[in-house]
Amino acid sequence: MTQDEIIRMAREAGFRKVGDGISTMNGDYTVYGVSNAALERFAAIVSEATKEKAAKVCDKVAKHYITNNKEQEQVWLLAATSDCAAAIRSMK
Repeated sequence: MTQDEIIRMAREAGFRKVGDGISTMNGDYTVYGVSNAALERFAAIVSEATKEKAAKVCDKVAKHYITNNKEQEQVWLLAATSDCAAAIRSMK
């Protein structure tokens, strides 16, 4: 994961840069420091992004096998890699 991706996810969770520090938005007020709720939102966003990135590896492998294997093998390989991607996406 790149630094830009992490910064984007932090902003999505409500983090904002304030001077040399960070803050989170709480309604119409800026709360300096970081709340537990903001940290939990950030962790959830990072977790989902990480799972999606891993699942996309399975999707990429599936496409590779579809184009490089015999038709009867393609069905099995596509099912296996699709199941892998689905399992990763459903992780809690």
